[in-house]
Amino acid sequence: MQPNPARHGTRWRAPKYRSLILHWLAQAFKRPARAGHAVAALPAPGGGDVAITFGGHATVLCRFAAGAVACDPMLGNWAGPARREVAPGLTSEALASARVILISSPRAGHLHRKTLAAICAHNHGDVTVALPAGAASQISGLGIKRVVELLPGAGFAIGGLDITAVAAQPGLAFVIRGDGPSVLFCGRSGYFSGFAEIGETFAPDIALLPIGGFSPPSFRRRHMSPADALRAFSEVRARMMIPIRHGTFALSYERIEAPAAWLADLVATRDLDTRVAMLGCGETRVFSLPGVAEAPGDVVAEAPSDVVAEAPSDVEVSFDEPDAEVAATIDKNSDPPAADDEDTRARPAVHRAATGSDIATAARAAAERGSTHH
Repeated sequence: MQPNPARHGTRWRAPKYRSLILHWLAQAFKRPARAGHAVAALPAPGGGDVAITFGGHATVLCRFAAGAVACDPMLGNWAGPARREVAPGLTSEALASARVILISSPRAGHLHRKTLAAICAHNHGDVTVALPAGAASQISGLGIKRVVELLPGAGFAIGGLDITAVAAQPGLAFVIRGDGPSVLFCGRSGYFSGFAEIGETFAPDIALLPIGGFSPPSFRRRHMSPADALRAFSEVRARMMIPIRHGTFALSYERIEAPAAWLADLVATRDLDTRVAMLGCGETRVFSLPGVAEAPGDVVAEAPSDVVAEAPSDVEVSFDEPDAEVAATIDKNSDPPAADDEDTRARPAVHRAATGSDIATAARAAAERGSTHH
């Protein structure tokens, strides 16, 4: 393999913008580039499958046979002062197929009112939206029929889908369980000790982890670098990682293509190509559980015993402990991730933000499940 020009000794140095403001100004009147994969009709997942489509930034559509879950739907052209540089890989019509919408953070790049309004125009608001406690007021007036505010540890079940909120740093992440591989969606977070707790409790099959927004180093308190994300991947004990929150908006000083390039370098040097799936914007991949449907070889590593009786021996990979070499790639001169996460470890609770028997049922299920997980 040819040496990567971004490497300096044993460290990877992300290329940066000399002036982020000048970059924003240069992009302000440009049309977004086309998504790498044409927006098309999405194939229906079979039983035991989950079809995952990357829509750009932190937007992901996870589709099970039991129903679809839209994560951080954001189709807008602006995230603060940054203009979208790649067109969305999903449409509002495709996102409107979701029974559940999960919002990880109240920030505009994750909670986007215009996108939610466009989704409601297709499904008449017939969807359940789950978001962090205190954020429901930001989506009032959109006609959404069911809104649930969650704290870490709480959750609900609806139509064959089981959703549990877990702590992120800051905001929320979510564990999604249907009739296919389980999914951890983390739309925005710095690296913190809570990932190990997620691994001990859930060990999801697939981890959707953010990799952009890490420069300057102080940003890593709230945004993971690719090296941070690989460390989190090892600690949540997932079998597959899909990187998100990159390549769409220039929200920090690393160049927009740098997170994916750095991750690709780490994947190549650590032989993780069967454990990390780099989805292009608009790309869909279907993941299956062994024994339920034919599974691609890159999803059958170290399966939880309650999901897979026996994974093929040629693809068993232990990822239970943090990888020392991966962790060593973290810049030791940068500010360490914040260690104080007390504000995210609040007592599990669910707050009803809408009326109706459906939301009451969800709240009761969440309260019962919250006491189980803590």
